Amino acid sequence: TPTPTTPTPTPTTPPDPATAPTPAPTPKGPKTVPRPEAPKPAIETVHVMITSTPSGADILRDKVVVGKTPFRVALQRTNRDVKLELRLSKYQTSTLVVHADGSAKPQHVKLLPVAHNQAVNPFDDD
Repeated sequence: TPTPTTPTPTPTTPPDPATAPTPAPTPKGPKTVPRPEAPKPAIETVHVMITSTPSGADILRDKVVVGKTPFRVALQRTNRDVKLELRLSKYQTSTLVVHADGSAKPQHVKLLPVAHNQAVNPFDDD
């Protein structure tokens, strides 16, 4: 009958410090946590109320109709002035300059009738 064998213990030797893996260096100072992106600032607008006598005049900006009086317009806040025109049939075109820097106040324009001796060209773009 075979005799049971017991495993022989293998001698253990401590690891050689010259060949042992070196741990990664620990960063010094506080941990950096990625910050969330700051929200982009909303575009600031300036609201201006424009009225006219008589009412119903077209309001044009860059020769494009943007509304009729009475009209509340929202303009992007800027240091530049915004030029608007008010047009109404049988009345003289009126130019209005609005300060879009936030200092604009409600604007009222009294439209003047076209004089009887003035010819009105319905095809005039200006």
